[in-house]
Amino acid sequence: AAEIGARIVVCHHNAPRTPFMDEDRPACMGRSRESLEELAHRAAGVGLKLAVENLPQRHSPRPGGPIADVLEIINGLGDHVGVCIDAGHSNANGLDPAEEVRLVGDKVFAVHIQDSDGLGEDQHLLPGKGTTDWRRFMEALDATAPGCVRTFEIGAKDGGADRLLAELTELRERWAAS
Repeated sequence: AAEIGARIVVCHHNAPRTPFMDEDRPACMGRSRESLEELAHRAAGVGLKLAVENLPQRHSPRPGGPIADVLEIINGLGDHVGVCIDAGHSNANGLDPAEEVRLVGDKVFAVHIQDSDGLGEDQHLLPGKGTTDWRRFMEALDATAPGCVRTFEIGAKDGGADRLLAELTELRERWAAS
């Protein structure tokens, strides 16, 4: 990533294997921390920032869904280690994405902009097609981390890529005008 000029690398800190069991949480958090310590060390050596993403819990006690878990895992790893808030994951986990932004503060390095219906699944919907309060989220983001990298992370199903791209372009223009 450093060789091609990237400034920030976004990573997941555990895999979506299921089922997660409550009793596995300490060991999973420990493995995540151990892996991120190594990645943080390597990232620092090549001048990269590392943004650890909050994860969809998918109706399980998967560690790292709530931002508080991510902050616990990255605590003390250095100023170059922060968070990628995935708004759709927060919403799917039943959490308020705007509040999660405020909790992270200046450690928000990147954002994945996607929506969900808030019922537990990671859907990658176009913002406005789910239940995320985008006005509150963007206000929190603008106040807390105005310079963070913002990426739409949406998917087209059933060959609807052209339609989705047109809708995304329209949404981006509306957001830029407001």
